[in-house]
Amino acid sequence: MRISLRENEFECSNCGRTFPVSKLDRRLWCQDCRGEVIRRATIAARIIALLVSASLAVWIFSVVGTSPRFLMAYVIMVVAAYFFLYKLTQRVAFEVIRGRGVPPPIPKDDG
Repeated sequence: MRISLRENEFECSNCGRTFPVSKLDRRLWCQDCRGEVIRRATIAARIIALLVSASLAVWIFSVVGTSPRFLMAYVIMVVAAYFFLYKLTQRVAFEVIRGRGVPPPIPKDDG
């Protein structure tokens, strides 16, 4: 971590660009780097939650069997499993990806 010549400016811990402290998160990552981590974690979470929920649905409808009485409960259980797995996997993937670091984003031109 380096402090720049201007007071209250630090380098992003991932890409090394200088930002005011108010633009960095608590681990001193800029919004571009953090956005990339969030994007990757969201993709991983959606894929894992979809695969596990689909396999749960296949298991319920093929092995357990459905009756009209419990069909709605099974559907609600599969949907709830998807959302629970999505949030859990997104959080875990966020920390894992952030711990490994991401390639620095390409700077945006303001012109």
